[in-house]
Amino acid sequence: MSDLVETSDDSRDAKIRILICKDCASIQPLPDFEGNPDHDETLHARVAEHQYPGSRPTRGQDMELGRVSEASWSNPEKRKSMLAEIGKHVKLGDGGGLGIELYDVKDNFMEDAMKCWRFKHGRTANCDDYKHDKMKLLPDSVAERKDLGLDPRQRPVQYLCQYCPVESIVQQRKNQKNGLYN
Repeated sequence: MSDLVETSDDSRDAKIRILICKDCASIQPLPDFEGNPDHDETLHARVAEHQYPGSRPTRGQDMELGRVSEASWSNPEKRKSMLAEIGKHVKLGDGGGLGIELYDVKDNFMEDAMKCWRFKHGRTANCDDYKHDKMKLLPDSVAERKDLGLDPRQRPVQYLCQYCPVESIVQQRKNQKNGLYN
């Protein structure tokens, strides 16, 4: 994975990173991280989402990591311009990355997860609702799955928890248990 860096006139701008998967033709914004990349739990979790487990063929190996101004990424016009520039070097999906609508939906999930964590759970590090059935984000795609000959009960499962700070805490505990910090 190589690094792409946006040049900014103001080095004081808060930054975020963007993970560009050439295999999936997708882009995911990530929080900024300036420490040792081996300890970047968020990056490792997001890269793992792009890889098949076990013996299936691997994807997600051709990735780039960019660093951009958070203000620029949040501005729809500037984001569109950045996606167009990235698209000159990387084949992206329709609408740049996975499309601007997906980023808006993801931003809503992140906002909802933060509200849940802050107000419902009081900023806990041990959430009783972590990946509980009531936290599932299930698309209303039963009819489409039937039309495509897919089992409508076998839908991809996402949890609101995956957008919550508790997700990083859980990953750190798992890595600590597996001796990855020794």
